[in-house]
Amino acid sequence: MTSSDAGADVSFRDRAQLEAARYGSDSWVFVRELLQNARDAGATEVRWTIESIGERVRVTCHDNGEGMDLDHARRYLFSLYTSSKEQEQGQIGCFGVGFWSILRFTPLRIVVRSGPRRGSAWEIELDGELRHATQRISHAVAGTQVVLEKRAARHEIVDQIARTATCNARFLSQRDHPQRPILVWINDRTISESFDLPRPSSHFVRGKVRGVVSLGDQPRVELFSGGLRVRTAVDLDELLSGASSHAHSQPGPHVLPGGLCPVILLESPDLDLLLARRDARETRSLRKLVRLARRELRHLVARQIDRARPPTVMERIEGLFRCVHRLTPARRLAVAGLGGSALGVALLAVSSPEPARTTDAPPVGTPTQTGISGDRPVYEDLARHYRGPQVSAFQPGAHGPPIGLRYRPAQLPHQFRVLVADQFDLPLNSEPTGTAYRSQACDRDCTQVELEYRNAGGYMRVPVPTGHRLDTSSVRVDDLPVPVYRTTSDEPVLYFSAPTRGRMTYATGPGRPQRVGAGLAPIALPAALQAEAEALRREPVPKRVQRLRDLTRRRVQYRTTSDVAAAHERARAAGQGFIARALSIAAGDCDVQNGLFVALLRAAGVPSRLAIGYLGVRGGVYPWLHAWVEYRDGDGPWRIADASEPAEVYGPLATADQMRQAVAPTPTGSPTRTPVSSAHGPPATIVAKSPSLPAQPQLSTAASQSPRSSPAAQMPSATVEPPAGSIPDPIPDPAATPTATGSPPLLTRTTTTATATPWSVDRDLWPLLALSVFVVSGAAFKWGTRTRRAVKLGDASAIATMLSSALARPERFRDLPMVLERPLIPVHQGGALSLQQAITLSLERRLYRATASSDLARRADRRAAIIDGATSEGAMVADTLGATDLDRWSQLLEQSERAPLLDQLGESLADQGEKWTLRMSSSVTRPVEMLDLRQLGLRGRKHDRVVLIQRSGPELQAALSGWSARPATSALGLLDHVLGHLDLPDARRQLLLSASARDAVAEAAR
Repeated sequence: MTSSDAGADVSFRDRAQLEAARYGSDSWVFVRELLQNARDAGATEVRWTIESIGERVRVTCHDNGEGMDLDHARRYLFSLYTSSKEQEQGQIGCFGVGFWSILRFTPLRIVVRSGPRRGSAWEIELDGELRHATQRISHAVAGTQVVLEKRAARHEIVDQIARTATCNARFLSQRDHPQRPILVWINDRTISESFDLPRPSSHFVRGKVRGVVSLGDQPRVELFSGGLRVRTAVDLDELLSGASSHAHSQPGPHVLPGGLCPVILLESPDLDLLLARRDARETRSLRKLVRLARRELRHLVARQIDRARPPTVMERIEGLFRCVHRLTPARRLAVAGLGGSALGVALLAVSSPEPARTTDAPPVGTPTQTGISGDRPVYEDLARHYRGPQVSAFQPGAHGPPIGLRYRPAQLPHQFRVLVADQFDLPLNSEPTGTAYRSQACDRDCTQVELEYRNAGGYMRVPVPTGHRLDTSSVRVDDLPVPVYRTTSDEPVLYFSAPTRGRMTYATGPGRPQRVGAGLAPIALPAALQAEAEALRREPVPKRVQRLRDLTRRRVQYRTTSDVAAAHERARAAGQGFIARALSIAAGDCDVQNGLFVALLRAAGVPSRLAIGYLGVRGGVYPWLHAWVEYRDGDGPWRIADASEPAEVYGPLATADQMRQAVAPTPTGSPTRTPVSSAHGPPATIVAKSPSLPAQPQLSTAASQSPRSSPAAQMPSATVEPPAGSIPDPIPDPAATPTATGSPPLLTRTTTTATATPWSVDRDLWPLLALSVFVVSGAAFKWGTRTRRAVKLGDASAIATMLSSALARPERFRDLPMVLERPLIPVHQGGALSLQQAITLSLERRLYRATASSDLARRADRRAAIIDGATSEGAMVADTLGATDLDRWSQLLEQSERAPLLDQLGESLADQGEKWTLRMSSSVTRPVEMLDLRQLGLRGRKHDRVVLIQRSGPELQAALSGWSARPATSALGLLDHVLGHLDLPDARRQLLLSASARDAVAEAAR
């Protein structure tokens, strides 16, 4: 151990503290910076440990990254303005000052330990003032540790670190695998979250950019780089204005209770970060990212609206015209070019027919490839169909067709296990446990798998190659991460809460099983066989496997004829156990042979089990199920052993071309063919045997097609019967294209004459057709095929809350014109109003609301704007905009009363051209209320307006009491009171009062 005095380097300490001050007054910014350093070091896990040591609190940050040697630390970590990340890809930090943000924490003691992958581990201890440094030899584990000590309350430190880490690094991603998260632990509690938002939301990926748009009660935009937050804003406009929040805390309180506003998460590795990495410059990359977010937000809102209110044909056409109108002139020109290209393709379709010509056509029955998504069957969990080893691995007709599975690297001959059987004569004993499947990220010899699946709800096993383990962090179902559970046999399973169908991707890598002791449960054997197997316990495992494989083949032959299948069924029905019937019948298929093989291996002390699954070849799988043995040698991974000989399973005349034709789909009109299941060699061409139809003999393809074949190939192939329940509808081989090493199907020379059809194209016009197709394809690729998205919609109630938010904070919906323009508010007469129309009608006082029980609404004209108040959208908009309630007015009119004074005043107004009905009411809330009947277009109306006067009002009471003595004066006072509460022009009000005033003056003169 050596010690050095750093007190003389006052200038370095001052500069380091100056750089730490650049991070502002936030004492917890070091949490973010240490997490960033861990990410840039390639870490997959970071653990924070906060513990009390006497009067101090010790904070330890330990990552499992690459670490660094002491020379590297001296040159970069303990220096200023130098960084080893400047020229490296995928790095966030590159300025060489972030580490010294720990000084904002004011620690009393600083310890840095690192265990590099190459070189010796080391440790350096510093005091809080950076005056003294002590170097030691460390025995730290791989990665880097930073230890800080200070006097403080432990619970406050834990809360602050958890809050800062959650705010800034809950989506922190790995440097080498940006789609995988870094697990960040705070005292055994992880703060890491999946990059997602609640419904309704849309997760999108475009190149290296990804994001999530959603609708929530708090408008928020967060910008990330490498999963580390660099900027926050309230909306996208603010994100570009430079006025966004830089504080490392949760976004501000712009909450709209009960409403929905845009919530957006964006991540891009191309951001131009500032020195403190708490902001990004407004560059072209950021502007493109904002445009993409706007488009995805519009797409999400449009999908959500379409779900609640499916648009009509006319609304779709109007929406298309609105979209084109909003385009720039350049994009309008591009749309016109796209339409012209499509029109050119249509015109080419009516050209003249071609003359007769000689073509090379494939012979009748040559199989063709089919598309993955349209024709390829999907994978389903087959556990409920398993009946134990017999002539057929599955009950006839109970299992589905072959699966659509692709994997890379394609040259690896994997065997994908989908089921595991540890014991026989019982239902499948490998059941889901509901606990998490344990794995680690694959870093070498990885296999990438893409699988099309279908699930009726519940658990579904994931096909994994023998000897591999699933990398749970790589599992994506429709581009979204999902949790992975395990079975009692330590196999990975997924859980689906509802029926679904889609595509999943995942990675596997070599690994040892986590379930120690699996595959050792004894299986009862006859005494002679048990003794023969136990006698081999002193031999090496490979020799035991070879000897017992030969013994299995001597005792049980591979034979799948109908009499063997019937014998197994009779023995099973009679209650005879698997081992007894396999030895007595002495024949069976792959799972019968390998089931006995498993029992012998366990008797010899070799952990083993029966695996059922699919055989991989050239990046795909064969269209049949096969059973093989998985065994372990010591603590190693599962290995493959198979008691089924390829020559017996496939036949002696099988060729590579036959294998390809057996895997390819059978064309219409040709016999259905399927290969026999086995793990070795190419299959012979056979005739599929249905349980209800007799098998038909068929010659080998190689023998029937090529007269120039080898002598062996010219011999007729023996008809091989498939196992009962074999899959009758094979899928295309992923590598069915002929290669230099394989002989392609022979082509026959035929002469065909083209007939005149409406879709025949002249040969001279093919270049123009190709150019048109190229233009259309390029435009389609440019205008949307590069963005992949996964949309999760909310329920129909989201429309009402969205409209409420748009009325309360319209500036938050500038980028969502469909919320204002789409007819979303149901009206009483049928159809709907847009929010923009409702606002305009409200300003003109022509907006009404009613339910089905309203008499006024039933009598109103269909063109009147009457919102359906029985719907959540209608009730919310009507309440917010103050729509006139026709239900209330119908009730008021029924309860209103007439009076002679009011009738006389109405007749006086009618003489002046105003057809009013005046009533008094005890239910009105204002002194005078009026309903304009003309805007409703009521059928059979006699008056234009209905005026209700508050019965208890002093003006009305005074007029009624003085009417008998001075009627004209009373009428004038009441009319002045009514007109003062109505929205009439001053000139019209004075004209109406003048006539009553003359009568009142004449009355007073008398």
